[in-house]
Amino acid sequence: MKIFLINIIFCVFLFGDEYSFFYANSYTQKDLVFDNSAQIFSDKSKKKTILLIGDSIMEGIFLGFKKLNLPPNLNVVSAAKQSTGLVNQKFFDWQNALENELKTLKGDVLVVVHFGPNDMLNAKINGQSVAFGDRKWREFYATQVQNIYKIVRKHKHEIAWLQTPCMKRDDLRKGMPILNEIYALAAKKNGANFINTNRFFCKNGDIILEKNIDKQQVKLRAKDGIHLSIAGAKIIAQKIIENY
Repeated sequence: MKIFLINIIFCVFLFGDEYSFFYANSYTQKDLVFDNSAQIFSDKSKKKTILLIGDSIMEGIFLGFKKLNLPPNLNVVSAAKQSTGLVNQKFFDWQNALENELKTLKGDVLVVVHFGPNDMLNAKINGQSVAFGDRKWREFYATQVQNIYKIVRKHKHEIAWLQTPCMKRDDLRKGMPILNEIYALAAKKNGANFINTNRFFCKNGDIILEKNIDKQQVKLRAKDGIHLSIAGAKIIAQKIIENY
């Protein structure tokens, strides 16, 4: 109890009311993973577009979409780019890229986002290198995430953020809760969907590499324990289509 109270005080001091909300209400990592399944597009006859942005995991999810029989009124577009994230804007500026993508799309658009593994690095803030997970790093990264929401809302479109699934590598596995907490908080703040991916690919925090589906053993993850297999990507793609 003593340690828990210290954590609450620490998080209130570091992050203010928004971050302390989770700790003060005894949220766990499991609690942070919510899935608002309300359908965003109520009119199923209207033409709509799903725009995928993110890293190589999202590139794989796009391949999952291509394996599905999509509704005739649905167009899926991928702007995902491997090795990218939100920390290193000099390498790739997602805010600028998203602006340009949305300018070309008409009608109802749902932007689906996945970042994570490529953002577990130090950030350059005001000319100084700040370590991943540090207070200033979290504040900086939360701002980067919020900027994505601002761009989507400015164009009057909808957004859903994918939880980064658990990973095989120890360093990635330990870093995912930090990132997912920021993603979940931002989704809650913006009234957006934060889609639980761990329900399909993890059990008790451990990665599920394969699963029995329809009496067949199916690989869900790539050998690296980071990316999804085509079957795993199809699961996420189908989940998105079912809800939207």
